[in-house]
Amino acid sequence: MKVTADYVHEYCYIFSKKGYKNKLDNKNNKLFEMLCRKLTYTSKENKPVLLKNPYDFANFIFIKNIYPNSKFIFIHRNPMNVIDSTMRSWHTLLKMKNEYTAIFSERYNQMYNNPLSILLSRLYYDSPIPLGLFEVINRCSIGTNYYLKNIKKLNSSNYKSIKYEDLCNNPNLYISEILKFLNVESKLDFSKYISPRNIKINSRVNLFEKYIKSKMKHYCTEYNYK
Repeated sequence: MKVTADYVHEYCYIFSKKGYKNKLDNKNNKLFEMLCRKLTYTSKENKPVLLKNPYDFANFIFIKNIYPNSKFIFIHRNPMNVIDSTMRSWHTLLKMKNEYTAIFSERYNQMYNNPLSILLSRLYYDSPIPLGLFEVINRCSIGTNYYLKNIKKLNSSNYKSIKYEDLCNNPNLYISEILKFLNVESKLDFSKYISPRNIKINSRVNLFEKYIKSKMKHYCTEYNYK
């Protein structure tokens, strides 16, 4: 796979390879800055750098403080779907080794190198009632609570907030809004890049629907997730 400035990769895995935390902090920010410089240098055009890292969803105040010119695009999704998607990912990754994931995730690679580790991981994330589900729920709850508590600290000119469901239903409208917010022009038809899926929530996640929605009650109310 050819690695270019347009290569899709979450920078948390670069941090992981170097032994840093998955989110930006005062220890890995120099590596992050070097990454941004390399992306800018290898880009064929003078483009702004757009990066994605789910772990930094609950870290935007720190990022804004160290990079005052940064802008944020928040894409919200029904917590039930977020948690279900995460658990589906664990199921896929633990069913058999994914060599591509092993290339950029040191933790994942080490897990498969230890038979006991992979066995415990399967029990934790992929048993009939996995304990790992509660970790995923708690992490999601921490992120949404952080957002609600801190979003007003950002000037409205510094962020754009949209719903994933709206983006899928009308990609051209919402991506146009994002591009306008970023002062970027494009005439592409973005509808061909999005194919909405009607996925049924896994029964293990559905079993804890009331608990999940109670943990994120204010967030679900804010974005009308029923």
